[in-house]
Amino acid sequence: MKKFLFFILLVSLAWAGGLENFFNLILKDKNGDGIFDSSAYSIVLDENDLYQLEVATEIAYRLGFESGEYIQLFAPGKRKIIIKRNRNLPSGIGQIRIEKGNIYIEGNDNLGLLATREFLWRFPYIWKTSKYVGKTWENVKYEIENIFKNNNIKTSIELVEVKIRGKSLPFSSTYLEKGEVVEAIFKVKGNLKKLKNFIKKIEESRKKGEDSYILNFPYIEKLIFVNDRGEKVVLKRWGGPEEFFRPSYGNFLKKKKKGKPPEVTKLLNSPIAIVLEKGAGKGAVAFAFRAGLEATEAHFPVAFLSDNNIPPSRAVVVIGKGKLFETHILKEPSRGLCIEKGEKYWYLSPKCAGEFSESFLFPAFNKDKNLYFSKFFLEKLRFWIPQEAQEVLAKGTTGEPYIAGKIYGKHLIYRKEIKAETEVEQLKKAISGINYTKLIAYLSEPPEVRKSIEKELGPRAKIRSSYKAGFFWIKEEVIPYIKGTDRIIIHVKKTVPGKFEEISSSPDQFLYELYPIDDVISRETKIPVKNISFVLEEDGPLYRVEVFRKGEKFKEFILDPPIVKSPFPRVEARVLAWQRNKQVLSKRIKTEPEIAWEFYREKFLPWLKKFILKKTGGKPTWDKQPFFSYIEINFQASEPDFPLGIDYEIVSSTEALHDELYFYTLYYISRLLKPAEDGGGIRAHLYPGAIIPLIRSSRQGFKFEIKVTIIENLEFTGKKRLSQNFIPWER
Repeated sequence: MKKFLFFILLVSLAWAGGLENFFNLILKDKNGDGIFDSSAYSIVLDENDLYQLEVATEIAYRLGFESGEYIQLFAPGKRKIIIKRNRNLPSGIGQIRIEKGNIYIEGNDNLGLLATREFLWRFPYIWKTSKYVGKTWENVKYEIENIFKNNNIKTSIELVEVKIRGKSLPFSSTYLEKGEVVEAIFKVKGNLKKLKNFIKKIEESRKKGEDSYILNFPYIEKLIFVNDRGEKVVLKRWGGPEEFFRPSYGNFLKKKKKGKPPEVTKLLNSPIAIVLEKGAGKGAVAFAFRAGLEATEAHFPVAFLSDNNIPPSRAVVVIGKGKLFETHILKEPSRGLCIEKGEKYWYLSPKCAGEFSESFLFPAFNKDKNLYFSKFFLEKLRFWIPQEAQEVLAKGTTGEPYIAGKIYGKHLIYRKEIKAETEVEQLKKAISGINYTKLIAYLSEPPEVRKSIEKELGPRAKIRSSYKAGFFWIKEEVIPYIKGTDRIIIHVKKTVPGKFEEISSSPDQFLYELYPIDDVISRETKIPVKNISFVLEEDGPLYRVEVFRKGEKFKEFILDPPIVKSPFPRVEARVLAWQRNKQVLSKRIKTEPEIAWEFYREKFLPWLKKFILKKTGGKPTWDKQPFFSYIEINFQASEPDFPLGIDYEIVSSTEALHDELYFYTLYYISRLLKPAEDGGGIRAHLYPGAIIPLIRSSRQGFKFEIKVTIIENLEFTGKKRLSQNFIPWER
């Protein structure tokens, strides 16, 4: 699946943003189907500079990977991505910056130009490419703005420039300063006076060994804040950089590829390496975009200037008129083909590389075009190929395309939008007309929303979080009252594990939900982490916190919220109210994630099963994949989603929902699959179709929508389409 697509499609942003929204600045969704299908930018470079071309090829591949349709990257009348040499930069330093709406990708020398690729490979992350250990540029921006806000500095920031230190090889071991961000420059609105004073205080505190974590990011050597008047404030990183681990695209074996190249019908199913030779030009960029568009996993680097050090797993395509290409032509004459198969590599002439890449379904209109094109694209897009077409293709002849007179397009086969009351609306409806002296409600809402409700309802009301209830309770209701103490014991009640199908929960689930509360307590109270203990209990309240001062028990705090046990134990969203000592209200509140998950599990997945069984004649074997082109799941609700300022930890119910929807869908489909009819087993690699959860936290109300799309051939009857949901596949 296109894993990175999930990060990029969370919000479709306009120009109002910086490099932290890099791909959202460049790519756009014109038809509103949730998939990028156009570009607001065109690429400008010196095509004779192979190092500039290498960078452009990497950009195109990554843009293609993020997109859903082919996009022309050299169209006029757009903003520009300008790749060039900048002699004012230090040697070995690459720079990505925004100026007057254009994006500049620059380097003084070859090493500097190549360093800019690091930004493209890792984006949206600063360094590591796994979401569980990496901090994104958006995280950094959000964290900085929160720190400013908490210190009464009212401003917003945008990332406008990044400088990266180059390294000799993109797949070499990466330690210390190699490949690190040298400077991250943020544009700040307004006067810098307060910010200057704040930075000065941070620097003074660091000299004392205090507050070293504030505005300190291990992989950014220097933070620079500038305003419109050119004034700037600089904060250097405290301490040395952490040792860098190799990112997921690194450390390839340095040996040449063995064996024959794959067939053209399987070429773009394989990890690609593009060797750029003299004259490769725009055709190489177009081919790289197409390769990224068809890829289901990204492999970096994709562009090379020779066939040395290419990872052995790659399918190699040589573009240009250099030594490799010319040697191949001498050995095997052209025979009029656009793309030619050699002993080890595929060869694509610069002249027709763009034409080859832009052709979606109808590239074989002329007799001098190879019909392999049609078979290639049809197989890649998983279309059924008629028997007569297979016979024509098997002969390897050229001629009129068999696909003439047929129309291929996107067919929306399922669409459902769920409308429901938000948690806040349910709460207000439940307490309407109720007289109470005390109210406690558990909601899956961000802290600021819950505080706003408390303020509206008055001092009688306490609104707690149902998501990570223990964590938020300790953070909001315990920590403010335990400063000056020296030891804490947190008691957590074990729970009976829940089970759904083959998935089970842990009896220690509510302990896990507290993570990383010990680090939060230590940061806020200065109590050493070693003095914070956790004890699992068989009975008693769900959470009990004992606080000690100088060896004596100082205070005790208890939280025993309502629990729902099916299918997995969790704190239930519920509103409770009392009139003096008499309980007058106890009503469940459905959280937005619960509403979405309930519909997805009980309504949509049974439909999906029925669809797959019908499509496969009741025999959904692994070799009949994919079953659909993509499933889009749009979820929007007011949910907790923010960084903690501790390492790379975030609290996010939306991220949890994203993972549940994506991975459970794969799990659900995998349980339907049977061995192939020829006796082949079930392959570990699932490719049922793209699953794209578009999950975001928003104050704009609740939205949950599911769309399923297939790309297929639909015949026309006269001028009337067979389906109103049919959208022609545009070239």
